[in-house]
Amino acid sequence: MNVGNRDFNGQWLSWRTVFYIEFQSFLQGHVVNNVNLHLRVTTETTYQNTHDPRWIVAAHASCWGYNCRDESDLRMSIIGSEGDINVTDLYREFVATNDWGGALMLNGDEGGTTMTQKKFDDDDGSYLEFNYNAGPGATTLNSPADGATVTTLHPQLRANPATDPDNPPDPIHYNFEICTDRNCGSI
Repeated sequence: MNVGNRDFNGQWLSWRTVFYIEFQSFLQGHVVNNVNLHLRVTTETTYQNTHDPRWIVAAHASCWGYNCRDESDLRMSIIGSEGDINVTDLYREFVATNDWGGALMLNGDEGGTTMTQKKFDDDDGSYLEFNYNAGPGATTLNSPADGATVTTLHPQLRANPATDPDNPPDPIHYNFEICTDRNCGSI
């Protein structure tokens, strides 16, 4: 995974990387708590790298090309030889929209005539770390019954309790929506 720019026979070239990690098999149906992108510059001597602290950007890759960085939600960090970028919101959005092919684009400092290239070790030094849980099960309305008409101004609202398999002692809070018509056009 290459980012940044370098001199290539008198011409300054910029590098960006688009990459995809399969995540549907373990995130579908789950709640994303945290996703961390850990990057480490390779120690291979065949690559010209800088270990100077530089801005590294992770973004949603809207396609598989150089100019495919979605500018609407950029995640950034200053990284020297090793560092982290929090990409939780990007993966939450992938899961929420069922974008199971969601890929990331990395880029670094570009432009100018200072060598900023970093080749990140994609064998064992750089990785995505996912923290997620199953989330609570669905609850059912106990009282009043779903769709019921209630004549009192102070109805008692009750739900059958749901459980959270990953956090059993954590209480689950419920929100009720009370409407004056069947389609909840007015509340």
